[in-house]
Amino acid sequence: MIFYGIFGLRIGTGKNAFSFLDAIADKYPMACEDAVIITGKASPDIVNVCIASDINYLLEKPIRPSALQLAVRANVSKYLRFVKKPYMNPELMKSVAKFTT
Repeated sequence: MIFYGIFGLRIGTGKNAFSFLDAIADKYPMACEDAVIITGKASPDIVNVCIASDINYLLEKPIRPSALQLAVRANVSKYLRFVKKPYMNPELMKSVAKFTT
């Protein structure tokens, strides 16, 4: 299952993107890598938390449509490349078939 999310930070409310990602980390271990964080001001603390959490995409408002498009495209293409690999390698497909039958 692929988890994908675009989150806006809400500092001061007690709930933010980081607490949400921490809460779902057990069920979706790659959620941080797939997240796109959107914030009004990327302070050094926010940048450091993103780096420590393996969050690769931090966008600051006002967001350029192209920046958001490229962040989403980078995440999606990662999974599309992964899905194509078994079809390009017949031996891998045979070994996968052994596990599914």
